[in-house]
Amino acid sequence: MGENPQSMMPENSGSFPFFHPVSKLIKGPIQIIGPEATASDCARKMSEASIGSLVVIAQQSMIGIVTSTDLVEKVLALKKKDDCQVSEIMSSPVICISKSESIFEALMLMIQKGISHLVITEKDVPVGVISEWDWMTAQQRHPAALIHSIKSADSAESLAEIRKEMMPLIEQIFEEEGQAESLTRLITEIHDQITCRLIELGLGEMEKEGRGGDALRIFLDGDGQRRPQGTDGDYRPG
Repeated sequence: MGENPQSMMPENSGSFPFFHPVSKLIKGPIQIIGPEATASDCARKMSEASIGSLVVIAQQSMIGIVTSTDLVEKVLALKKKDDCQVSEIMSSPVICISKSESIFEALMLMIQKGISHLVITEKDVPVGVISEWDWMTAQQRHPAALIHSIKSADSAESLAEIRKEMMPLIEQIFEEEGQAESLTRLITEIHDQITCRLIELGLGEMEKEGRGGDALRIFLDGDGQRRPQGTDGDYRPG
């Protein structure tokens, strides 16, 4: 008989095995599609496999990724025809992480890059994809859920409530994982996300009131423009 997976878990791993290899999060074989396939093909394949992303392969090389968000924002929202090619809507280059890296490093990379899908590789070959929904379904009180709440917050009051929720979560993770340096990085990143979202909300209010906000955008972004979309099509500023 095979070894019980739970017996292989370190005693202090608890609900957040952040320092295990990220390969433990891979649920199944990677799903691929070609650049000449259509958006309709993508939607059909995602639906049939109950997944939210497809890795784009051409001449045995990974050249992009298409997510369900890409289909919504780049096809439906722009009223493109559903026979538009994958090459028109895919995001490239693809952000990846080695299967030997820790779950924590994968989480930090997704947060820092503002992406919701991350490709796992072995010797530069894609072997799986994880998403923020994988994190959130695996553990309700998870940093990924917190980041999702920050990105969707519509007021300063909402962000204040999220900040209150943050500390019990961080304390729980520290008790179970005990990695102070890594948790300091996580806390810093969450605070940065809250600050950026708060600034974005403030800019939105200024623009509604006709007070502009261009100078502040230039200060924040360097050129007065919004930051570019993330490389998997799921980036959200702040």
